[in-house]
Amino acid sequence: MRKLPQRIVCSALLYKEYNVLIIGPRHFDKVMQRQMDLVFIDVEVLEKPIQGFIDQFGTFLNREEALVIAKEANQIIHKYNPTKLLTSEDLY
Repeated sequence: MRKLPQRIVCSALLYKEYNVLIIGPRHFDKVMQRQMDLVFIDVEVLEKPIQGFIDQFGTFLNREEALVIAKEANQIIHKYNPTKLLTSEDLY
């Protein structure tokens, strides 16, 4: 069976202390905020999440790791932010 190349699917926030992954089109958008409400995440109380992305296999990648994958998969439409970190806006 052929292994599919890794691709970035969507933005993600990892709350390590609870092992909770919140996903959505953009970081801290309405979709993510609704998920936080549903799982009772109080962003004022918790440590800041690790911002990143997930791939099509559900693997969490930090912004730097995700940039490497997105470049390899030719997913960068334009580099919105000139850093070595991937932003949601780089993908659309």
